[in-house]
Amino acid sequence: LKMLSSLPLEISLHFNWWFLFGYIVAYCVLFIYKATTLYYPNVSLAWDIVLMVFFVLIEALRISFSSRGNKTENIDPLLKGIILGSFSIVSYSYFLKLQTWILHIEVIINSLGMGFVGVEMLLSISTVFRFYTQVSR
Repeated sequence: LKMLSSLPLEISLHFNWWFLFGYIVAYCVLFIYKATTLYYPNVSLAWDIVLMVFFVLIEALRISFSSRGNKTENIDPLLKGIILGSFSIVSYSYFLKLQTWILHIEVIINSLGMGFVGVEMLLSISTVFRFYTQVSR
């Protein structure tokens, strides 16, 4: 039996777990900083925090599905990860351009996050094709 799992995808997903942890810590600090030093309407702050919580859950599910699909050589979890990846990119885009206050550090970390998701989606798509062609043989 030939192993079809993607090592580059798994390495990227592993480091994305660490990036997500750092992202959460950074955003906790940034929300505190922005709430105390910048004029941040309470409704906007609450909205941004709620969106961040949903985003973190989606991103954790995406990484988990993608890793599980890659390790078990199963297409379904990888496809779920690809679909959730589109939501992650939209979320990163929101935090990059549309939130109330955007700091330079946020531009950097959201751009890095979008890069991670983009690379992982491309690797996931190529892995799905590799799994699919092997199954159909």
